[in-house]
Amino acid sequence: MTLLTRDTPVTTVASVLGYATPSAFTAMFHRTLGVPPSSYFGARTAAAAAAGPAPVATGG
Repeated sequence: MTLLTRDTPVTTVASVLGYATPSAFTAMFHRTLGVPPSSYFGARTAAAAAAGPAPVATGG
């Protein structure tokens, strides 16, 4: 996840993690999280944008 959040290509992530092909990594990711890596991070980004800015702590 750390590599993917740093915009590391899936091909590189798959290789670093020891997957024979990027599609094997993508298949595992999809089975585990229900969406491929590109959709997972796109959905998280969209959800964060829709939620608006985080509240600011006022210390009181």
